Amino acid sequence: MSRSIPAILLVAAGLASAGLTALPATAQQAKPAAPPLAIPPVQREPLKIAPANRPTPAAPIRFQLPKTWDDLPPSVQQSLTPMLDKAPPQSRLVVEQALEPLAARSVDQRTVIGVQVVRPAPGVTLTKTPDEKPRLGAAGEALWPAVIDGRTIYCRRQKPAAGDVYCFADKDDDGRFETLTRAYADSLRPGSVFQITEPGRPEKLLAPAPYTKSGATAPFTELLGLRYGGPVQGRISPDGKLRNGVVEFQVVAGASRDALFDGDAQIVEIEDGKGELILGAYRIEISDVTIDGPATVRLISGMAPGETMLSPPLGKEDVVRMLRERLGATD
Repeated sequence: MSRSIPAILLVAAGLASAGLTALPATAQQAKPAAPPLAIPPVQREPLKIAPANRPTPAAPIRFQLPKTWDDLPPSVQQSLTPMLDKAPPQSRLVVEQALEPLAARSVDQRTVIGVQVVRPAPGVTLTKTPDEKPRLGAAGEALWPAVIDGRTIYCRRQKPAAGDVYCFADKDDDGRFETLTRAYADSLRPGSVFQITEPGRPEKLLAPAPYTKSGATAPFTELLGLRYGGPVQGRISPDGKLRNGVVEFQVVAGASRDALFDGDAQIVEIEDGKGELILGAYRIEISDVTIDGPATVRLISGMAPGETMLSPPLGKEDVVRMLRERLGATD
């Protein structure tokens, strides 16, 4: 029902007194809703991602088979230099007899290939008990030489064939030891009584311990050699032989042939059915590898008689020789 005119006038008068003006009745009627705003679709262009700036692969280095270190490109020399004059921790040895080469023959897995008699190299003699502790040695005792981090140290065992090994270093070569390194029994090559394979932690002696460069020899003698371990992985050809893969040998040591213990594994890569182990002076060719049975091995050389190391530091001539062999040199 619509309002009466007087009521409208009263309402208008009240709004006017408030400073406002009432809308005419027709203006107060609801207006039709405005049509929805038509928004044109946005024209999106495909997102363009700039290609990544990938480095251009370096061109392979090409050079003729090197005959000397100076024949190698400077970049190759730079990459190989860190390998020079480095050797793993080990005791210096004296090899008592040569290892005669053996013609190719079939051997079963776990067969010992070559064994040589070794003893410690000539060393030094203590002239005073270090820090006055008998367990560290006594005056007149011979210490054998070992190499750790490129430096020669001299070692002794707390007992002739048991207990921990104590090694001493003379950093300024003044005839007195300043530091002591304790190598536990498990730091020795398995089966050996004097061949160190892991360094210990050096500590300073309370007082320098004097010694003489006597050339005395510690009283140990044992066997050192290699054992064929068998294939580790690879692809078998239809004739049942390993075509491409990996085999391993173990360095063995002990007091006799009946008491040889396996040490660190030496991995040999097999390519086209053949491979070669090179460990210091040891060289063994291997072929015709079967999974569970024998392989054909040929012992080319072992350690020469006299003072040596099982894994001597690599010189420039050694690196060049290894490169030439890897690149297929035949001369």
